[in-house]
Amino acid sequence: MPPIASILFWVLVAAAAFHAAYASANTSPLIVLYLFALLQLARTDRWRKAFYSGLAFGLLIAVVRLAFFWRVFLGGAAALWVVYAFWIALFVALARLCLGRLGPRWGWLLIPFVWTGLEYFRSELYYLRFSWLNVGYAFAGAPWQGALKLVGTYGVGFLLMSVASAAAFLWQKSRVQSLGLLCLGVGGVCLGGLLCGK
Repeated sequence: MPPIASILFWVLVAAAAFHAAYASANTSPLIVLYLFALLQLARTDRWRKAFYSGLAFGLLIAVVRLAFFWRVFLGGAAALWVVYAFWIALFVALARLCLGRLGPRWGWLLIPFVWTGLEYFRSELYYLRFSWLNVGYAFAGAPWQGALKLVGTYGVGFLLMSVASAAAFLWQKSRVQSLGLLCLGVGGVCLGGLLCGK
């Protein structure tokens, strides 16, 4: 696939997976596909492509899921949508930097820590405390939400990003193994959540 077609494909996969994961508690495991698609965007040859593809994706999410901002803030909603999208774009650019500077093994290993750090900073330390649309929130109300009780929203995000990173690492070698790992990993998190919830 040409680079721009690949970027557009992964942006659409990420957006579709995110919206599907938030559509129902039963589809929440699809959030791992969103994380996996973000990591595919980090494979671009330039950091600007990674950043702007993450920004475009973040805006696709924010405009739909945070549409109520328009009723509250009118034109100011656009600025808040960009704030949300900026954090997604920053992650994709930093993930690309990890892969470029540290190589694949250490880069894929570091990415879940970068993700969790950015999510925590965005939600707890940043002035706006912009915790909306966190990965762990997709599990709220799901039968496997016991995972939230065990490790919390940041822990669920870390576990799912670890699964997505391992699958992205395998993607170049074997797509079947990569997709199998995604299914097994998210299945393990959901099973752990079911067992903890009982």
